[in-house]
Amino acid sequence: VAEVKRGAGPKVIQGGPATWSITQESFTDGLRNLGWTNMYEHILFSALNTNDKAAINEDDLKWLEMEQRRQKRKELAKKKALMEMKRSTNGNWKVAEAVL
Repeated sequence: VAEVKRGAGPKVIQGGPATWSITQESFTDGLRNLGWTNMYEHILFSALNTNDKAAINEDDLKWLEMEQRRQKRKELAKKKALMEMKRSTNGNWKVAEAVL
């Protein structure tokens, strides 16, 4: 097990370059280094640690990539709907923007 410092905080790397894991302590330190002040880091870690292991890894975060893509599609659809409303409201874009 090697500890590698990248940007915001330490990450514990196990195995080859495609496999990594982060312990709760490293997760907490990383959040705090990023400016997290809301506490409850242990609850966040537990929520991400779906397999109740000593560390989380990329398998525990697969849902995040899908959620990011879903959010991006949602934002694009919202922008497209706003543009369509702007066109259909004869230039009264404030009405269209207020609706969304």
